[in-house]
Amino acid sequence: MSSKNFNVVAVQKTEAPKGAPRGTWYRYVIEGGTRRSRITGCRSGSKEQVQRHAEGFADELNARARRGYSVFAPRRGAKPKQ
Repeated sequence: MSSKNFNVVAVQKTEAPKGAPRGTWYRYVIEGGTRRSRITGCRSGSKEQVQRHAEGFADELNARARRGYSVFAPRRGAKPKQ
């Protein structure tokens, strides 16, 4: 595995974010890229659902990097919020 790949390194149960509906929430951490970036997020659902979400996100980041796109830039074709 290349040091440029993004990978899920943690999925941990956490409190619901302020203003979010109650439920079971998890915090996920994705690390990777040429600068060893760390991306964190929160999502409600089962641990397995959040793990799959985070892995899909990491896969998308890796696919964008392989195509030569910045993983930090908005997706092509995405319209800016107004």
